[in-house]
Amino acid sequence: MNDTNIEDIWNIYNNVLINKTALALLRSQAKKLVENSKSISDWNGGKYGKTLRFCTQATYSRVVQMWKFYALDPSDELSFKDQQKKLELTIQKARDLKKHIIGTTRVATGIRSAAPCDLTKIVESHDLYDQFWREGAITPDMSTFLKATHMNPMIGTQSQRLVLHYGTQPLLGFHLAAAYSPLAKVSPLNYTSDGLGNTPAAVRAAFAQFRAYVKAFHALSSKWVLRFVCADALVFCHTIQTQRYDTATRQEYSDNWHFEPFILDHHEYPGQGTGAPCLFDAIDTSNLADHLGALNILAATGPLLKVKPTSNISTELLVSRGRDTDYIKSLLLGDMVTIGSLFKLTPNQYWTGTSVSSNFMERMFGVMNKDTCQERYVVRWTRLVEEPTTYDPKQLSRLMYSMYLSMFEDENPVNFLKLKQNRVVFDEYKAYTRASLCCILQAVQRSNVVNWQAFIDQFLGLINQDSNLLMGAHYLQELYLHLHLSGLHTALSLKPCLDGMITRLPQSAFRNWTNIPPTLSVTLTIPHEKLSLFVEEPVNKYGTPICQLMFDSQAGQSIFADIQLGFGEVQTSGTKYTEKYAIEISKDERGWDGTAPLLASVMVPTALTLLNPDLSTNIFFGLKTSPATMQLVGKLGMNLAIHESTLANNDVYITRCRPNMKHQVTEHSKIASLKSSLVPSDSPKQMEGVELKFHLELSPDCSKAVLLTTRLDITSQKYQDILRQGAAVLVEQISPYKINVKLGGKPFHSNIRLPFPILSVNTKTRVARKSSYLEFIAPIASTRDLTQYPDNVFPIDLYENGPILRNLDYTALDKLPMLDLRDPSKLSWVNLLSNDMFNDREGKEKSKQLNGDIITSPDVRVTFKDTLFSLFGYLSGAGAKGQINAFGLDSKTSGGVNVIILMSSLRLECANQSMVIDAAVIPLTIDLVMEMYSSLHDLTERGMKTLKVSDDELRLWKHVLPAFVDRCRTWKHLPTCEYMSTGKIPLSTDWAQPILCSCGKGKFPNGYEIKGFPEWKDIKKYATRIAISPCYWVPFLDKEFKFGAEDEEDKEDRNKDTKEGVSQKIESLLQLMDLKKGSSPVSKTSYHLLDSVMLSSGCLGRLLYGHGLLTYTPPVAAEQ
Repeated sequence: MNDTNIEDIWNIYNNVLINKTALALLRSQAKKLVENSKSISDWNGGKYGKTLRFCTQATYSRVVQMWKFYALDPSDELSFKDQQKKLELTIQKARDLKKHIIGTTRVATGIRSAAPCDLTKIVESHDLYDQFWREGAITPDMSTFLKATHMNPMIGTQSQRLVLHYGTQPLLGFHLAAAYSPLAKVSPLNYTSDGLGNTPAAVRAAFAQFRAYVKAFHALSSKWVLRFVCADALVFCHTIQTQRYDTATRQEYSDNWHFEPFILDHHEYPGQGTGAPCLFDAIDTSNLADHLGALNILAATGPLLKVKPTSNISTELLVSRGRDTDYIKSLLLGDMVTIGSLFKLTPNQYWTGTSVSSNFMERMFGVMNKDTCQERYVVRWTRLVEEPTTYDPKQLSRLMYSMYLSMFEDENPVNFLKLKQNRVVFDEYKAYTRASLCCILQAVQRSNVVNWQAFIDQFLGLINQDSNLLMGAHYLQELYLHLHLSGLHTALSLKPCLDGMITRLPQSAFRNWTNIPPTLSVTLTIPHEKLSLFVEEPVNKYGTPICQLMFDSQAGQSIFADIQLGFGEVQTSGTKYTEKYAIEISKDERGWDGTAPLLASVMVPTALTLLNPDLSTNIFFGLKTSPATMQLVGKLGMNLAIHESTLANNDVYITRCRPNMKHQVTEHSKIASLKSSLVPSDSPKQMEGVELKFHLELSPDCSKAVLLTTRLDITSQKYQDILRQGAAVLVEQISPYKINVKLGGKPFHSNIRLPFPILSVNTKTRVARKSSYLEFIAPIASTRDLTQYPDNVFPIDLYENGPILRNLDYTALDKLPMLDLRDPSKLSWVNLLSNDMFNDREGKEKSKQLNGDIITSPDVRVTFKDTLFSLFGYLSGAGAKGQINAFGLDSKTSGGVNVIILMSSLRLECANQSMVIDAAVIPLTIDLVMEMYSSLHDLTERGMKTLKVSDDELRLWKHVLPAFVDRCRTWKHLPTCEYMSTGKIPLSTDWAQPILCSCGKGKFPNGYEIKGFPEWKDIKKYATRIAISPCYWVPFLDKEFKFGAEDEEDKEDRNKDTKEGVSQKIESLLQLMDLKKGSSPVSKTSYHLLDSVMLSSGCLGRLLYGHGLLTYTPPVAAEQ
């Protein structure tokens, strides 16, 4: 890599067509990689193996095949021509599919990448999308494109059925707000001097970022280790869990559509928790939760998260779940925080109700497409406390039963109409099977939140008695199977006696087995011609139906939805119906385009195969009933059977082991406790002789946690004696999240971090002096209860060697694009974005309490957000009479100005689709006022203004300032840090007392200035740098405040300009976009945002779309 070939790298990474120079660079690098890849051990010891590693041998082999594909030289005439021809056919397929799906619709997906800029600036979004699909390239220098005559091998795949996704546009992975906002000359990522004046701004901005990314990655390559794996995401996570906890488990396949065993490479994962990491500080799941199910994601990733308050799992939501569906319940099929606690996780945004991430621009666009628009938001899950947190078995069984009914509500035909009306894409791809339910239960067991045996007995009792799911009983055998394989529970039919079925063994085909296992593998061959229905019909006519295997006998019908599929040929070894009988499936690479049969394999209880000793039990391969597949009843019959046979037929293989597996499936060994992986938490170290634990009590309907009991079991003889002597017990609530316990008037257990925030009313303290334990029972706070707590906006706590942020992102201010503030008319979007801080309730409150230019609301969050609104407005000049960059927070009843804020610049925080003020803060004390007296006078003379705040709002500011400081600091807290020595953050909220530690005072980058205030050089030593962010509401908790949606009595007084609804504004804008193209006015449904789970900035990062697939079951791990 050098400055001269970065454009070639761009073209290789992004474009369909490339020139001879770029192709030569790709080929040269690919050859180097191939030369270093004689074996995975050679690779690991070579030049590139220090940075790029592979989790499995299979992944490594596939990657090497692709490198060889890239390395083909034009001198290899026939092979090279064949490659180029296949690539042309692949792209033509992709274009045909894009035309079929998109048609003439104008695609505006770029709005997501361009946020938070003004919508009027993204007219070229569709033009660039159209250019890429029409010409095959988006490049900084069009002269290089004119020479692009070769198909880019990087868009190729090993399957002709995989083509480029129809939503692909190379710029979508970049922060395009930098292109559509005025940047200062000294701004990072400023592209205006790149010499590409005729190139669209979005391309220039993206290329500037690409250049910066490439250089940064190259400079730090020695510090990176990137591991790659080609596998189902859930299978991978559960396999890593097994590696971490060293539990015996059955082997899994790499994904649902191939019979390739998933085996971790022993070089990377030698066992006993050594080798590559099995616990992580951060896990980003993109928006897989939309397609794989949030519960499945948390069950797979939760046990892999380090037990530290700084660790987090990100789950992004993009698929709309419908306007009439409860957002939170649709995510986790129940109360978000209660169910999250079962995995020892909690969503921090839920409790604070605040975020620095905005989805305003996307919602603005969504006004026009209410039925189809996506809802984008990222939920961040962090660890609960380290100490045990338990539930009552009976209550938890009722909660899990309610979740069970929601998981499988489509198994009651009565719900079909409701599902069709109220849900969108999410329910077309049902994510949950009985196998995935058992993975969830396994994660719950590992969390140690309940007496397991008592819970599972009651839970299964509710399922067995269920009459809500008409088809539920048909899946009971599958449920019992996976409970057994997971080591969670073994039903009578899976115990050694096989619940009496062993008596049928002598009459069966398995009579010569000396040790018949409780489970067997059944594999059915489906002739390829039976699949013609789905090859000939339009791709989207029946959606994506879910396949299943059904076993039918006089005793009833059992259905198994967690099946393994794949095209191939069967090779057998051993004698049929004997213990050594086994099958190997050789994959047919042609798949749907070949003639090989489809193989469907499933594990079943042995007792099921013995129901009819002559193996006359019927077996069907069919589709799961859904509103879409009901259209096929006339063609396939009521069972929706594509192929049917009996267990005795030659197209059915019954074996001890699954296809291509050498070992029999065995149940898990005892599940390891999550506690075995603990690292220090933010709770105080356990006191010797005291055991701390928590218990959660559910509401009467067992839908959510309502009471928290904090229990201290005293085992120390010293404290037992003190307690028995009648010492007074006092529990003090420091905050909703922490309590202190005093014994005999002296500190006993301090700063106890609670798993859930609590109220200070209706609490109860129990003291058992003879049994030596204390209990403090308190109601769990609601999100509305917490809104008025000043320390619950952007919480910051102490942990180990310094502060930690609870729900704020860390940001590198010096790397963020800096806006040019000279022309406020170019920053009108700042005012819109600032207004979006107010949710529906707060917006109405603000409107009612407006007194001149001052908000007098008793709601402290409303006034705090209004102060932020003023800061952004005055700095940018948007909506303000003039630009002001210096303010004092002034409380008349608290001594006047308490805090000085000097704003240096306004920057784009593109990762959050928002903005941030780069500023310096000086909290005033009596001593400091005396020392700065003359400078304060000069600041006032030069235009520093005051913002009036109440005492409550001032107290809130004193709590958020330490968080605003810490999120952008580039320095380390000193050993003498006042936060750590006092155990307090902020240091004080009292008048004229220090708020911040002194570690960051005077630490600013060279050249940092406050425009218009030459006194800055003298007072810099008193100041600390801060990043002031907007305080947005959380979409899954609140509703947006809509213009023109006020109460009837307020509508008369609305300004005429704001009466125009957002929808009309956007419609006018989009009409303008179309009219500029010379087309007719836009309709309300002619613009779409494409699902960006499929999109990223380059060929390597793109998820390719496989069209023409018959069926696809969401990839849920069968059992881990």
